[in-house]
Amino acid sequence: MFSVLPETHGSGLRGGSEDYLGMGERPLSVIYFELKDVNLYHPADWDKIYAFFAEKMPLLEQAYWEYRDLINERIKNS
Repeated sequence: MFSVLPETHGSGLRGGSEDYLGMGERPLSVIYFELKDVNLYHPADWDKIYAFFAEKMPLLEQAYWEYRDLINERIKNS
């Protein structure tokens, strides 16, 4: 799945490895975009953060909807 996502969702997409642990110490994969050099607590950065969210969050939502059934099936079977 992850190998296709950067092609359709941008080269800044990160993650895709099983380096994270979820509930019950189960390995899980993550995908994310990173915005560097901002601070959530600095109002001067808020416009940049909001613009980033507006651009990137729909891309991650598209990725979720594309694989929603597979994700839900794996949750049920775990």
